[in-house]
Order: sequence, then C-alpha cells, then structure tokens
Amino acid sequence: MGPRPASPWDRLRRGRDRDATVEGPALLPPKAGASRLMGFLSPIFLLAGLAVAVPLILHLFHRHDAKRMVFPALQYLLRTEKEHARTIRFRQLLLLLLRITAVLLLVGAGARPFVRGGGGVHDPTATILILDNSMSSGLIRGGARVLDLLNAVALRSIERASDEDRIWLIRAGEPRGPAITGSRADLRAAVSATDVTDARGDLRSALERAVLLAAGSRLPAAEIHLISDLQASAFERSGSPAGGEAVPFE
Repeated sequence: MGPRPASPWDRLRRGRDRDATVEGPALLPPKAGASRLMGFLSPIFLLAGLAVAVPLILHLFHRHDAKRMVFPALQYLLRTEKEHARTIRFRQLLLLLLRITAVLLLVGAGARPFVRGGGGVHDPTATILILDNSMSSGLIRGGARVLDLLNAVALRSIERASDEDRIWLIRAGEPRGPAITGSRADLRAAVSATDVTDARGDLRSALERAVLLAAGSRLPAAEIHLISDLQASAFERSGSPAGGEAVPFE
C-alpha cells in the first residue's frame, strides 16, 4: 500500500520517551476579527439603548404652551416670570440629561464592554490548561520535581489571564476528573493541590477535551496550554494501536 496522505492529526507525532523536560504552552491562534479595539460580551443589551427615547418623550409631554394675554399693568410680573421660566427650563434640561445618562449607563453595564489594545490586554479568551501530573512528572530534575516546575508554568498562565477570560484546568494523569473551572483563585488552588499520580497520562484525550471546551466557549479567542514533559507514552490512548495518531488542535 502507498503512504497514507497527510492529515491534520499528524501535527503531533509520538517519539521516543526521553528525560522529563518542561515545555511552554501550546496556543490556539485567536479567531479572525480579534483586531477589534472594543467589543461587548452581551451585545443584545445594546437594544435597550432605545429606552433613551423615554425621557425625551416625557420631556415633550410636560411641555405646554399657555395662551398669552397682555395686561399693561402686569409687565413687571411678566419679566419676573420669564427669568423664573429660564431657571425652570435649565433644571428640566439638566434632569433630562441625567435621565438619559442613567439609561446609557445601565445599557453599558448590561452589555459588558471590553477594550482590546496593547500592553497585554486581549479579547475575552477561553484558556484551557492541560497539566500533566502523570508518573513521569514525579521525577527530580534540577533539584525539583518536574510537577513543581509544571505547576509554576500553570500558575503563570493563570496570572496572565484577565477578568473576562474563562479558564479550565484538565489534569492529564489517569484517573482524571472533570475539567475544573472557576475564578483565578479557584484555579490557583486547584493547581497547587495537583499531585503526581501513579499512572501514565493521557495527553491525547486531554487535548480532545480541551478542543471541545474551546469550541463550546463562544468567546472571541481560545488558547490551549499544554504543560507537560511530553513523554511519548502520554499520547497513546489506552487500547489504541501502537501506530496511533496524535490529536489535532487547530
């Protein structure tokens, strides 16, 4: 048989087991359109901006033109009334502006705007951390456990996340529980509580789960941080043939 045509599953291939080394995160590129400078997490709330018409309508309904009748003996009172009317109109306009501002602030709070620019600011991102806590991560390298070095990388990834990001933690060691999510404090605690398991990891399955989480997040961008010593056996699914292929993550 001729050679099998290339497929996206060939992006990661198994190699020989090697000494444990710490690898940086593997990133999914942001989705198209990530160059926007401003966006909204809940743009449907922008439709509520039509409510600014309510204060305007109320203002117009409260206006009334009185029928004017001139009495020479009341000229002084008319001048006083005009000055008083100017004060009342100013107060009415100020009240109208305050009402419109209140409506716009409520609409903005509901739409949850964000600004993207330089200096590390980015679109809301689905960040999935795959932390390899398999047996090989218990090896000592440079005077420290490999898992301790991996945990440090994971903690740095959590610290770089913004408040608009959503983070998941997947432990690749078997057996592994469901993906952990929550606040940055919750994720830091989960990483710190991660310990070495007595079984090999399953990075292939972890990558598949991470891709599904990223696709279902509905956020403008997604990243998968593969934090592992990248042992070849971690890419072999239990029961899969020796020539198994690695998972794509693009």
